Amino acid sequence: MKHGFLFGAAALALLSTSSVALAGGPIVVPMEAPVTALAPSGTYDWSGFWIGGGLGYGSTNYDISGDADLAEGQSGALELPDLGGQGGLLSLEAGYAYALAPRWILAGQLDYAFGNIDNDADLSLDGELSLDASYDIKVKSMMAGTARLGYLPSDTTMIYGLAGLTRAKFEADYSVSGVTSGGYDFSDTGLTIGAGMETRLTEKIGLKLEYRYTKFDDYTIFDGNVAGADVKASSDTSIQSATASLTYRF
Repeated sequence: MKHGFLFGAAALALLSTSSVALAGGPIVVPMEAPVTALAPSGTYDWSGFWIGGGLGYGSTNYDISGDADLAEGQSGALELPDLGGQGGLLSLEAGYAYALAPRWILAGQLDYAFGNIDNDADLSLDGELSLDASYDIKVKSMMAGTARLGYLPSDTTMIYGLAGLTRAKFEADYSVSGVTSGGYDFSDTGLTIGAGMETRLTEKIGLKLEYRYTKFDDYTIFDGNVAGADVKASSDTSIQSATASLTYRF
């Protein structure tokens, strides 16, 4: 009797549920909450104007070659080993960035660097012909205009590549003992490429690490008379630099 009562109660409950469903009543089915992807927080705005300053280190490579017209119609070729120099740099920069997309930043930058990337080459000959010669060439300053495209792997960090033009000013001094000495300045322009990374330390301040390579046009670094011979020499010059800078965004 007891089991019959329980069976009847269960059947009645089932019929009641079916009646509600047939009558169009709502049936509530529990569902899991949808999972939504987290978007970048957008705490830092990478667009707009910025200024900056930094310290760096650079190295130069000079591939010097030329020719000499000697007395009595003779001529000779001049081919020197590659010359290189190193030195420190101090740089100042200003630029403007524009957000192409949530994670892509396009920017233009002007910067000026000065320092003392110096190379000093000496030559000494002893014997029947005694000769001491020196040639010193240094990079005094560099002015560059570059464009860069950056990607934001996170809200606080940008990695980027850059390309542009650099105009450098060089200063040279030479001497040949008992024969001649002098000095001159010249400027040259080259194509610059590079890459870097910038991390935002605060809303306004960032830390930037950057590498650049500049290949300059061939330039005549000397054209004159040495000991009765007309000498003309040109240089195939390149500069590499690495800089750490602090930036401030407005």
